[in-house]
Amino acid sequence: MSSQSSAEVQALITANAELIAKMNSMQLEYQEQARQFRESLHSQAAASIQETRDENHRLNQELAAMQARLVRGATQTSSTVQPDIEMGDTAARAPHPDHVRDPRDWHHHTPTKDPRTRPQVSPRPATGQPSPTPPDQSHKPKTPTLRTKAPSTTPRSSPNPPPPRRSSPRNPLPPHSSPKPPPRAPHTSNPSRPSSSNASTPSSQAKKGKPRGRSERKTGEHQMLSGDTAPDAVTAKTALQLHIRFSWGCLDSSRAPVSAAPEVVKLFELRFKGLTVAELKRTGQYGTNLIDPSDVKLGVRMEEVVLTRNKIMALFSRLEEGALLHIRAYLAKLGISTWAPDFSQSPYSLYNMAMRMCAIDTFRFLIAGTHYDFLRPNTSVIQDPALLFRMYDHFVHHYMFEKWKVEIRVPGGNEIATERNKAIQNRIRLYKSRDMYLQSIHAPKGVHLMFSLKATSDDESTPKGPRALARDERSHDADRVVRAVDKLLRVAPPVAECNPSRFDEIPKGMPIQYYDADWFNNRPAHARAKLAPKRIVTFVPNSSDFFSHRSDNGLGVEHLTEKYGAEVFAQYDLDYATPEDNSEAGSDRNHGTTGPRAGSDDSGESVGTHDSDSDDESINDGASADSFLTDDEAAGDKDDGEFEGDDSISDEYEHGVGSQDEGRDEDGERAAFAAEYDISMGDLEAEIFGESGDESI
Repeated sequence: MSSQSSAEVQALITANAELIAKMNSMQLEYQEQARQFRESLHSQAAASIQETRDENHRLNQELAAMQARLVRGATQTSSTVQPDIEMGDTAARAPHPDHVRDPRDWHHHTPTKDPRTRPQVSPRPATGQPSPTPPDQSHKPKTPTLRTKAPSTTPRSSPNPPPPRRSSPRNPLPPHSSPKPPPRAPHTSNPSRPSSSNASTPSSQAKKGKPRGRSERKTGEHQMLSGDTAPDAVTAKTALQLHIRFSWGCLDSSRAPVSAAPEVVKLFELRFKGLTVAELKRTGQYGTNLIDPSDVKLGVRMEEVVLTRNKIMALFSRLEEGALLHIRAYLAKLGISTWAPDFSQSPYSLYNMAMRMCAIDTFRFLIAGTHYDFLRPNTSVIQDPALLFRMYDHFVHHYMFEKWKVEIRVPGGNEIATERNKAIQNRIRLYKSRDMYLQSIHAPKGVHLMFSLKATSDDESTPKGPRALARDERSHDADRVVRAVDKLLRVAPPVAECNPSRFDEIPKGMPIQYYDADWFNNRPAHARAKLAPKRIVTFVPNSSDFFSHRSDNGLGVEHLTEKYGAEVFAQYDLDYATPEDNSEAGSDRNHGTTGPRAGSDDSGESVGTHDSDSDDESINDGASADSFLTDDEAAGDKDDGEFEGDDSISDEYEHGVGSQDEGRDEDGERAAFAAEYDISMGDLEAEIFGESGDESI
């Protein structure tokens, strides 16, 4: 039994070995076939590529030969001089060899054939005689002919015929029959003589090239646009501006810069009268001190830097004593106790040049000495004096000069602009926080339409927390929608306790439910028409459930308008309406359902006593405030951008923006709201505080 089992095992082993051998042979055969197939494909592809290359080479040669024939024919035709007319009939009746053309054939000159066009048949003369066939030009011998200088114009696609000869009694011309002109090549034009259809004035070309909309802004004499500064030089620009502010004493952005005193400028000019700019520079760097360096006053005392809450001043508390000594020594050599340019003189006067050299030289010294490392500037900029000069002129003689002019025209205008700018930034942050939250909870689209930047009040920050401000034109129901959103962001006081907002621009094109009915009806008809309210219903009237999708709250704007439109519209005086307005109601209704941002594009316009047709005040509502500071989209627009709002930010953190009155149970308010609207408490906290759970916001 055991011998039989061993025989079977041996047979199985033998069969397995045979199968393995067959598989190996099949694998080798398959690999060989695959190799042969790849080689055949490679050879076929190489042959096809070579054939294509040969064909392209042959076509290029034919095109080159054709072009050479066209150029040669055009040159010969344009440079040939017609024979003298004085030869008369004898010359006309003389036998013509093959290489001499009959002058009568000049009217029937056949241009060189272009293989791309069909051959044209020359018309017969009116006398009925057949026109002579031009002899073969390929084997004609060269004859001495007078030649003129070939024209320098670009040859056309076909040579021009020779000019016609004059008619005379001795040598009359046959009746002329103009041949059909050769076909014009598609889209060929002479660049030296553009056609009238394609010709356009520079103004029309500018109109075609520029998109419609806002016209190109004019730049000032010393103004730098934002694109004029390389991205890697922005940090150096900020450091230079802060260095100038520190030397000048203008670290507070709400204060206007001061110009140099006239007596200081007069004394300086008397000391350095007759010196050149180069001599003045050597005096400032290597000359003797004209005044004691201790008499030089920098703009800010170090005691103020330490005690102030201004972040710009706090930065300069890190400035070492060696840097201050260098600035004082440079000014002492020029005999100047306080650094300040003179805005009553030219930017390139002797005194202002001294101020420019002092600011740039001391800045380069402080950068090279690593005194400004806390500002993290790009140190390679100090090797580019031309760029530093442009940055200086833009900041001092454009940006700060405009602020100085504002203070001259409107005393205290810069402080007013700074306060308004802080309120605008608060307004923008509040609008963005509301809009982001509505998107995160997927609120009904009608609720989104009740929010826009112009329809947002500027909530104040007080020691007890933020204070909600009301708008006169906003209805009670619209206030309830806004405060319902604020309940999730912060505990807001009731609407009855809200003070009026300082922004009196009335938003245009808002849903009709946004406007208070009494306020709306008391306005004149033309003012109501200018508001152009959207006649749609965005939420259920007299409801406090704005975010859930239960019952009618889940309906879209179109269905809400159909169901509650009569009830809502009856509260408003719409007598100014026209048939066109009624026809637009449906389009407004459809437009209102397009997305969360619908209706916010037109909300930047305002009506009333502060009308503004400008579209500049879009999402960046700071344009009106920035007009006090700078009126261009230049690099100077952000001169104070990184530090201008530091005071307000410091106050907000100190007084606790987003913090609530003591004794209020904020968590209880959120829990009650979450229970009312079927929102998970964990999702609610994640939406408000983010994943970190930090409630410091």
